[in-house]
Amino acid sequence: MFNRGERISSLGNNVNSGNLNHNSGSVLTPPKRGVHSSINNNNNNNNNNSNVNLKQELLEEQKLEIREAFQLFDMNGDGCLDYHETKVAFKALGFELTKRQVLDIIREYDTDETNLLTYDNFYKTVGEMILKRDPLDEIRRAFKLFDIDGTGKISVRNLRKISKDLGENLSDEELQAMIDEFDLDEDGEINEEEFIRICTE
Repeated sequence: MFNRGERISSLGNNVNSGNLNHNSGSVLTPPKRGVHSSINNNNNNNNNNSNVNLKQELLEEQKLEIREAFQLFDMNGDGCLDYHETKVAFKALGFELTKRQVLDIIREYDTDETNLLTYDNFYKTVGEMILKRDPLDEIRRAFKLFDIDGTGKISVRNLRKISKDLGENLSDEELQAMIDEFDLDEDGEINEEEFIRICTE
């Protein structure tokens, strides 16, 4: 049985991965992606551009997320993404790109002027962006997704909504116990500092 910190951290992983709209994760499943290992990977990353090295450096969960995002938004199943499909696929993986950025990515690989992005080029681009991403920024972004009402704190009400959206039926007593375990200032809620501690322990 996983401890309450693992439950909250896992919930954060599912929220941060964009899984709220399709129930692909469980609050009770421990996070597969260790923040400490991600930080070490970032510090040691030499940003080699080959897909071979990307496949070696990316975690299995990250590879799966890239593949699932591509398949989900390749609406017509032609093995390529157009501009709109590319934009939403990047957003689903946590990257908010401008129109110019998306077009630049497509044009970089669009040697035959189809205005489409193939899976290999999508994988390469997203993989490089993931390896360069600061895991602490991901945690802070997840915190903001938890902090639905923008109070700077995560309350039982916030956790209740997130867990419900992920298909988990946890009682208020269980949710409060999860908060109490890491509520260092004993105000009944989790602030950003406490949330980072949960995710990095």
